[in-house]
Amino acid sequence: TERRLARTVVLATGFDGAGAWQVPSFIAEALPPHRYDHTNGPVDFVRLKGRRVGVLGHGASAFDNAIQALKAGAASVDLCFRRERLPRTNPHRALETPALMTHFPELSDLTRWQIARFFRKSDQPPPMRSFETALSMPGFRLRPATPWLAVGERNGAVQVETPQGDLVFDHLLLATGLHVDPSLRPELRSIAGRVSTWADCFQPPAGEEDERLGRLPYLDRHFAFEPKDPADEWLSRIFAFNSLSAVSQGPHSTSISGHRHALPRLVRGVER
Repeated sequence: TERRLARTVVLATGFDGAGAWQVPSFIAEALPPHRYDHTNGPVDFVRLKGRRVGVLGHGASAFDNAIQALKAGAASVDLCFRRERLPRTNPHRALETPALMTHFPELSDLTRWQIARFFRKSDQPPPMRSFETALSMPGFRLRPATPWLAVGERNGAVQVETPQGDLVFDHLLLATGLHVDPSLRPELRSIAGRVSTWADCFQPPAGEEDERLGRLPYLDRHFAFEPKDPADEWLSRIFAFNSLSAVSQGPHSTSISGHRHALPRLVRGVER
């Protein structure tokens, strides 16, 4: 271990910089680890040859992993998700204007909060090419309105309980996203409880509460943390240019299309 000194620190740790990819507890507690993989971790697709695979989720990683499993020789892949239909439009496109990408932090707290909640509610569709490729492959089944209620091992296989009846698989691929909790990141554990969060700084209107979004830090307009205690002023020289900034800055730090607008704002903060 080496220790270095810095005047400023920029966390450019991408989409998973706000927590960790985690398997839902109802699966992790019911099955041994060899029965499942998270789609954002390493997956040994070779061992899925001839297997019945169940995928939970409907985003890009769900479809990409389903395609790769079938290419590796999986006997079948069932892609299951809660929604009755896939999202048809990507709400992020509405924010990809120079004005919004440059000046997003100047929107009111309420507007920024409501945009983040809308993204959570609406989500975005999988890439069209991945969607069409998966549908064209033998053995692929799309199962909307099929949430997984419980899982367990039975007769040497994985039994998944759904409102549509039980499904049986040999292996699960879980495209279940990121668990937002900065304390799960080793580089953030020492400061997670010392920086202001949206829950600390903003009271949403009744019916618009969101515990997940409330755990994200309340950043200044240059991506810097705001300390809870003025004595921790040094925290304002740490910049979260990653998914921790999703509510404060919009999705522009983890979106290539936003970098030309968001990076100059970050640089001005470091210069300041």
